Amino acid sequence: MNDYLSDDFILLQKTLENAGVEIRNVKCDANGGLVRINDKWKLIIPAFITEKARMELYIDSIKNMPMPLLHVPPRVRQLLGEEDFDE
Repeated sequence: MNDYLSDDFILLQKTLENAGVEIRNVKCDANGGLVRINDKWKLIIPAFITEKARMELYIDSIKNMPMPLLHVPPRVRQLLGEEDFDE
């Protein structure tokens, strides 16, 4: 993974963590994803997925989070595909 992608990966992960999402790496055959259990958000990451697939799970999870709970930095908004963002 090049440095630019690595920086994006870290930024996405920190955005989720700052929103209170617990990121769990799990040995399973499932696709993984964002779940809510007892008022807590958890992101289930299958152990077998690639870094690119993990990054896509991060992006999908951020897209599915209730936005009032989440501060989304401008670069993350770009990664989400939002055209209207402040730099």
